[in-house]
Amino acid sequence: AWFALFELAHPRLGSRLLVHSAAGGVGSALVQLGQIAGARVVGVVGATHKVAPVLALGAEAVIDKSRQDLWAEAQRLSPGGYEVVLDANGV
Repeated sequence: AWFALFELAHPRLGSRLLVHSAAGGVGSALVQLGQIAGARVVGVVGATHKVAPVLALGAEAVIDKSRQDLWAEAQRLSPGGYEVVLDANGV
Protein backbone atom coordinates (compact mmCIF):
# COMPACT_ATOMS: atom_id res chain seq x y z
CA ALA A 1 0.00 0.00 0.00
CA TRP A 2 2.75 2.45 0.93
CA PHE A 3 4.77 1.70 -2.21
CA ALA A 4 1.78 2.08 -4.52
CA LEU A 5 0.69 5.34 -2.96
CA PHE A 6 3.95 7.14 -2.25
CA GLU A 7 6.43 5.63 -4.72
CA LEU A 8 4.11 5.27 -7.71
CA ALA A 9 1.18 7.67 -7.33
CA HIS A 10 2.67 10.62 -5.39
CA PRO A 11 -0.62 12.14 -4.18
CA ARG A 12 -0.68 15.86 -3.45
CA LEU A 13 -2.62 17.55 -0.69
CA GLY A 14 -6.28 17.46 -1.69
CA SER A 15 -5.84 14.79 -4.38
CA ARG A 16 -8.88 12.62 -5.00
CA LEU A 17 -8.24 8.89 -4.40
CA LEU A 18 -10.62 6.07 -5.29
CA VAL A 19 -9.74 2.93 -3.32
CA HIS A 20 -11.34 -0.36 -4.36
CA SER A 21 -11.73 -3.08 -1.69
CA ALA A 22 -11.32 -0.38 0.93
CA ALA A 23 -12.28 -2.71 3.78
CA GLY A 24 -9.61 -5.30 2.95
CA GLY A 25 -6.06 -5.42 4.24
CA VAL A 26 -4.34 -3.42 1.49
CA GLY A 27 -7.38 -1.24 0.86
CA SER A 28 -7.77 -0.25 4.49
CA ALA A 29 -4.08 0.66 4.64
CA LEU A 30 -4.52 2.79 1.49
CA VAL A 31 -7.48 4.61 3.03
CA GLN A 32 -5.46 5.45 6.15
CA LEU A 33 -2.31 6.41 4.26
CA GLY A 34 -4.30 8.54 1.86
CA GLN A 35 -5.95 10.35 4.73
CA ILE A 36 -2.57 10.91 6.41
CA ALA A 37 -1.24 12.31 3.10
CA GLY A 38 -4.06 14.86 3.04
CA ALA A 39 -5.90 13.24 0.14
CA ARG A 40 -9.67 13.09 -0.20
CA VAL A 41 -10.37 9.36 -0.13
CA VAL A 42 -13.42 7.61 -1.53
CA GLY A 43 -13.58 3.91 -0.67
CA VAL A 44 -15.37 1.17 -2.58
CA VAL A 45 -16.83 -1.84 -0.77
CA GLY A 46 -19.01 -4.77 -1.79
CA ALA A 47 -21.28 -5.01 1.25
CA THR A 48 -23.20 -2.57 3.43
CA HIS A 49 -21.66 -3.76 6.72
CA LYS A 50 -18.24 -2.57 5.47
CA VAL A 51 -19.25 1.08 4.98
CA ALA A 52 -18.96 2.26 8.62
CA PRO A 53 -15.52 0.69 9.25
CA VAL A 54 -14.10 2.35 6.11
CA LEU A 55 -15.51 5.72 7.15
CA ALA A 56 -13.90 5.19 10.56
CA LEU A 57 -10.54 4.66 8.82
CA GLY A 58 -10.76 8.15 7.35
CA ALA A 59 -12.57 7.84 4.02
CA GLU A 60 -14.55 10.93 3.09
CA ALA A 61 -17.19 8.75 1.41
CA VAL A 62 -17.80 5.07 0.69
CA ILE A 63 -19.50 3.55 -2.34
CA ASP A 64 -21.37 0.35 -1.54
CA LYS A 65 -21.44 -1.65 -4.80
CA SER A 66 -24.18 -3.90 -3.44
CA ARG A 67 -26.57 -0.92 -3.27
CA GLN A 68 -25.14 1.75 -5.57
CA ASP A 69 -24.01 2.01 -9.17
CA LEU A 70 -20.23 2.20 -8.77
CA TRP A 71 -19.36 4.50 -11.66
CA ALA A 72 -22.37 6.80 -11.36
CA GLU A 73 -21.68 7.29 -7.66
CA ALA A 74 -17.93 7.74 -8.24
CA GLN A 75 -18.69 10.48 -10.75
CA ARG A 76 -21.23 12.12 -8.44
CA LEU A 77 -18.70 12.22 -5.60
CA SER A 78 -15.90 13.61 -7.79
CA PRO A 79 -17.24 15.16 -11.01
CA GLY A 80 -13.72 16.19 -12.02
CA GLY A 81 -12.40 12.64 -11.70
CA TYR A 82 -9.73 11.09 -9.51
CA GLU A 83 -6.00 11.68 -9.57
CA VAL A 84 -5.36 8.16 -8.25
CA VAL A 85 -7.37 4.93 -8.53
CA LEU A 86 -6.08 1.98 -6.50
CA ASP A 87 -7.32 -1.58 -6.91
CA ALA A 88 -5.70 -4.46 -5.01
CA ASN A 89 -8.20 -7.00 -6.44
CA GLY A 90 -6.11 -8.14 -9.37
CA VAL A 91 -5.17 -7.14 -12.90
